[in-house]
Amino acid sequence: MDSVAAALVLGTVGGMALLGLWKGGGGYEAFLRGARDGLHTGVEILPALAAMMLLIGLIRVGGLAEVLEGLLGPLAEAVGFPREALTVLLLRPLSGAGSLAALEALMVTQGPDTRASMVGAVVVGSSETIFYTLTVYLSAAGVKKLPRALSISLISWLAGCLAAAWLC
Repeated sequence: MDSVAAALVLGTVGGMALLGLWKGGGGYEAFLRGARDGLHTGVEILPALAAMMLLIGLIRVGGLAEVLEGLLGPLAEAVGFPREALTVLLLRPLSGAGSLAALEALMVTQGPDTRASMVGAVVVGSSETIFYTLTVYLSAAGVKKLPRALSISLISWLAGCLAAAWLC
């Protein structure tokens, strides 16, 4: 399988180089221009990514997740969402890896066949890392005003979480 992937990558790069030579374009110059633009975009979105990573660290390591669970637990239970799965719910819009780690911890402590684990798995499998996606793509596109995209994303995430709680 690794050799097939290597052959595909090599074939794609080689095919693009041959196409550039055939059309007479400056393939190397275009490559350098694209690399320069990519680095520039990376530098532009770095502050937003750093802020998001700090928030994720505060939630996971700083104990903010436990505080939020204590505050939001009664509300979550009132709408049918298991309190044990709140960390997964809170981390999912921020971090894919963080929410997967929280889901793994939930399944280890609660068991994989519990309602909380099933709801957590549905939340992780059916939702996007909203803040990461908005940070990377909208920052790269230069969008400064994002209230509509953020509000629609959060409403759809909440609807998915409620559906997971009610269907599992």
